[in-house]
Amino acid sequence: MKRASGCRSNNAMYVTRAESSNVYIYLLVQIVFYAIILSLGTCIVFSHRSLRYINSL
Repeated sequence: MKRASGCRSNNAMYVTRAESSNVYIYLLVQIVFYAIILSLGTCIVFSHRSLRYINSL
């Protein structure tokens, strides 16, 4: 009985840790996602500008 209660408390602690780590992972994924979108946007803008520059030549 004591072992069961100990396992339950450990599982509860593990669940809270897992939830907090999931939140951090979610935030990291969002940051990476926005960084990729921004980098793609800048690449598209620069490619358009370079194409205009080449066409003007």
